[in-house]
Amino acid sequence: MPPQFPSATPVPDVPWHACTAADALARLQADRGGLQAEEAARRLALHGANQLPATAGRPAWLRFLSQFNNALIYFLIAAACAAALLGHAVDAAVIAAVVVVNAVVGYVQEGKAERALDAIRRMVSPQATVLRCGQRQTVAVAALVPGDVVLLDPGDRVPADLRLLGARSLLIDEAVLTGESVAADKREAPVDAAAALGDRACMAWSGTLVAAGQGVGVVVATGRDTEIGRISTLIGGVQALTTPLLRQIDDFGRRFTWVALAGAAALFGFAVLVRGFRWDEALMAVVALAVGCDPGRAAGGDHHHPGDRGAAHGRAQRGDPQAACGGDARRHLALAMKAGLAPETLRAQWPRVDAIPFDAQHRFMATLHRTAEGRRVVFVKGAPERLLEMCAVQREASATCARHRSPGAARWAHRWCWGRWARWCSRSSPSPTCR
Repeated sequence: MPPQFPSATPVPDVPWHACTAADALARLQADRGGLQAEEAARRLALHGANQLPATAGRPAWLRFLSQFNNALIYFLIAAACAAALLGHAVDAAVIAAVVVVNAVVGYVQEGKAERALDAIRRMVSPQATVLRCGQRQTVAVAALVPGDVVLLDPGDRVPADLRLLGARSLLIDEAVLTGESVAADKREAPVDAAAALGDRACMAWSGTLVAAGQGVGVVVATGRDTEIGRISTLIGGVQALTTPLLRQIDDFGRRFTWVALAGAAALFGFAVLVRGFRWDEALMAVVALAVGCDPGRAAGGDHHHPGDRGAAHGRAQRGDPQAACGGDARRHLALAMKAGLAPETLRAQWPRVDAIPFDAQHRFMATLHRTAEGRRVVFVKGAPERLLEMCAVQREASATCARHRSPGAARWAHRWCWGRWARWCSRSSPSPTCR
């Protein structure tokens, strides 16, 4: 019997990937039908919104002014002011332009870390499809709580860290976390507790993309407790780093500045007192020599290593079975209901046993149903040209006749569908009817 937690607070160090689906549900005090509305509201108040916290960055103007906080820059500013006071506007403008360009370059480089954080926050989808009170609902991702049951379809972005309860041909692009270029094959069976992040096949991580198939999972972590949330927290807590080499270069810059100032003062005194130059001419010559000797600030400054990486965004192909059928299934259902069709009655008479989700590669989906007489029927829908390839016969106004083509594709489709559901049938059972 798995331990119960009255507060319904997930244990932070639980290896969810090593738990069975039933154990994960028990630990979260949830079930496959989803949470009740009252319980979801209570857990939302307990855990907070499922969103990454926004960090209060420095104002843009302050980040720009910080680029001038350097001894060499002070020296150049002083030189520009001296040139301007002496009426050498062109020299002053050139020196000021060098200082401003240097500040702009530093400002742009320093903003990379903040843009990386914003990119990570944008990885969370605005809405998610969940089961609550046993009903399929669309809720804001920020309202997801541990214990919510989330449904995944092709093209969806995983809204939180999920322990998968079921997966059908589910492929998830996890490049944003693992760097793998190939989508990961997901399944619900638990894995070893020591498995690496990329090997936890029963987990779906927040911010990753569903490339194909369908899945259902229970939320085990939200907000900053997710894997992508931990990355965001690490980036947000990055301190300004200066390597030993950069510290030596910065120390050299300060010493060079003092040496340059001392040499400029000595040269100015020699030119005026010994050689008899006018003081303004001597000053401009000294300024020109000092600025020419300035090594600049190309290697200095603060470096935010995590910010230099762009957030990797995986891409997934989205397959739409309704579009493949050439229309909106909901409108078809509404039209059928107006004609007297009772969906609940038909679902009771033809219970669904299993289903093969739509896949962009095969361009069709199929469902297996059992009739009241015990027969099994397969219903298939998909792209018209794909379905026609599977057909061996066609119905005309007078009768059903064979198509003038090889029935090999039909036999392939029959074996493909039937092979997926062989576990439901016995050897003596007849083959299912495919419609």
